[in-house]
Amino acid sequence: MVASRRALAVRVQEKLGISNVAAQRIVTAVVESQTELLVENEGLQVRGLGSFRVIHHAQTRARNPQTGEPIVVPAGKRVKFNPSSVLRRALSE
Repeated sequence: MVASRRALAVRVQEKLGISNVAAQRIVTAVVESQTELLVENEGLQVRGLGSFRVIHHAQTRARNPQTGEPIVVPAGKRVKFNPSSVLRRALSE
């Protein structure tokens, strides 16, 4: 099951002992700031969590799995995440 932004806000609220509205504003500010930093710098490293990197994806050809018809996947940017060793250890426990 994937946690939502709301679930993250609840965790922040519990850890900091603040109101739900304040926690939601903090989570929103963090997400918006991460997005801005990735757009501006093409990378972001958060110690204890991992690093986010913008990669450039070349145009490729593929097939529509439903029809088998060839399609073109346009070039663009994607975000790649590499977890930190701290996160990897926590997940393996």
